[in-house]
Amino acid sequence: IAFFEELERLRGKELVRTVMACITLCKDGISEAELSHVLSLIDAVLAAAYEWWVPSVRVVPCIVVTRILAALRAFLAHRGTGSALGWYHRQFWEAAEQWLFGADPELKERLHLELACYFSGVYHGKEKPYSESLKQCVAKHYPGETKADRLVPAHTLVLHGDVFDKTDEVRLNTRRLTEYVHHCIGAKMEDQVQRELSSIMYLLYKFKAGMGTELQLELIAAMERFPDIKPQLQQVKAFIGKYITVCRSPEVPWAMLQAAYNEPDASPVRRSLFVEDKTTGDLKEQCKEFGKSCIEWLGRPQSFDPCQLMLPASSAVLCVAYAKDGERIAYGCEDGSIKVFAGSTGDVLCTLTGHTDWVRSVAFSPDGNSLASGSDDKTVRVWDPSSGEEKRSLTGSMFCFCSGHIATASGTELRVYRMDGTQVTYFATPSPVVAITCKGKLISAGCASGEVVHLAAEFLRL
Repeated sequence: IAFFEELERLRGKELVRTVMACITLCKDGISEAELSHVLSLIDAVLAAAYEWWVPSVRVVPCIVVTRILAALRAFLAHRGTGSALGWYHRQFWEAAEQWLFGADPELKERLHLELACYFSGVYHGKEKPYSESLKQCVAKHYPGETKADRLVPAHTLVLHGDVFDKTDEVRLNTRRLTEYVHHCIGAKMEDQVQRELSSIMYLLYKFKAGMGTELQLELIAAMERFPDIKPQLQQVKAFIGKYITVCRSPEVPWAMLQAAYNEPDASPVRRSLFVEDKTTGDLKEQCKEFGKSCIEWLGRPQSFDPCQLMLPASSAVLCVAYAKDGERIAYGCEDGSIKVFAGSTGDVLCTLTGHTDWVRSVAFSPDGNSLASGSDDKTVRVWDPSSGEEKRSLTGSMFCFCSGHIATASGTELRVYRMDGTQVTYFATPSPVVAITCKGKLISAGCASGEVVHLAAEFLRL
């Protein structure tokens, strides 16, 4: 903090705080060139930079930004594969966040707004009016000037090529795809967030750029920030979940547009396919601008599909389980594999292999730190669902978690193990066990002959 304050004294409060705020607020860092453009859009920064001299164009002198970044070099690191700079360590980010916004939380929202304006490209090729302080500063050298082009670049979603042309080399504006909605959420720009996240083209470009997970996290963040548009954004998220396989196939982008066209009329994703003709007021199909037309589904349903997430599988799925927190889903297949997915995005977290026969049951432990699976290969395996590592293999084909233990059954044999794999109890049932469950420290086993055996805690030594 002392270093930040000294830098502020040497280079100016407005300049230093704005540079550090941009570095702190950008989701994936910010380059020196981007910083110069953003600072040029902020009148208070220009007024501070023009205190003694006003150049012929209304941009921040590059040397100003270079000097501040050079002073901060020990605290910064390149982010990703580009030239964007971010804080080297999270502690630096936390210190800057507290120093910049702790006493002035409104500054955070204002800077998010400026960054959103930059990444939207709204001022590209346009003259931005001056604030009173900047107008007075410029008037000393250019009397009567009240606005000027700040020379910021356009931020189109596609930089080059046609996403629908398989032979074309497409370059997407990943900086805009990464930053714009993030800053709109921070600036509480509800309309812009709703329009962008409901746009089928935005969804398509995000998946094309390999940012499908980030897109779904944007939707979650927007739903938390804007409760009024949460129902519409939930419909968008459900659309992605239902067509997740299509969305993740960037080689067939047209299928994603057709999927949106098949949605009910009230769907925000379908509505984004049409634009209003300013002359007639009629809605026209945007798809035709790409030289194609979607296929109309006669009798298209007008009710929303309750499906929220469609997970792909390599073979028939025989069992499914949610973690207690709802953040993970696991399923077992007849090819012996188990997959663990993120419940909110459908991302594969890990694939578990080891069983040699059908996986009949899966379940997370109550604390979520273990996943158990029962198979026709007569083993119950316990896994680490975070790393995918197998912790141990136990005897049995079905199981249940019970008071810090795991009970397994196979044929007429019922065993209880500690979570470290140590067997503490063995019991022979009158006939083969076909179902097993527990309540507290009581284990119940259903047998093929019709009996249900209840084993008390005293016997189980739990």
